Amino acid sequence: SSTTGSTVQFAPTQAGTYTISLEAKNQFGCISQATTTIQVIDARCGNKLDKVLVCKGGDKNQENCISPNAVQAHLKNGGKLGACVSSSSTLGTESSNNGETSSLRAYPNPFNKTTTVSFNIPKAQNEVILDLYDFNGNKIKQLFKGSTEANKIYNFPLEINSGIEKFYLLRLVYQDGVQTFRIVKD
Repeated sequence: SSTTGSTVQFAPTQAGTYTISLEAKNQFGCISQATTTIQVIDARCGNKLDKVLVCKGGDKNQENCISPNAVQAHLKNGGKLGACVSSSSTLGTESSNNGETSSLRAYPNPFNKTTTVSFNIPKAQNEVILDLYDFNGNKIKQLFKGSTEANKIYNFPLEINSGIEKFYLLRLVYQDGVQTFRIVKD
């Protein structure tokens, strides 16, 4: 990110809420200040995280995992980046489908060596997969694969001892959707 000069650039390395304060001073010493808050989302999807998640609005919100080349056309037609209904924080992401909420979380995050990953899904699912990826999109390990009960919270301790990676991505795939969540190792 560039923080000096007439143009300020912001390049976040992870999803989250960022507050940026700017101060400008002219040649006469007059100062003006402004503050803005930016919500950064991770809209990557696909097996290699090489596609973009876009929500097609309307009466029935529909999520599409599309080529980066098709994003502009979807946005011009009323789509928006990311999941149709989601909110995120340092604790996790939540996604709503027909008023039913699923969640993917990790605590603590950032973590030193160990964190606990948890998820719940509002409807029973026959096949749910929870994988851990490095920041380059390489699958490191599978934390869970199997069927789940409705609204049950599943917890998994995650320990990462080695490697120089700082950022990791959790990816939860189930019949009604895909959720991703970034975790940070101190």
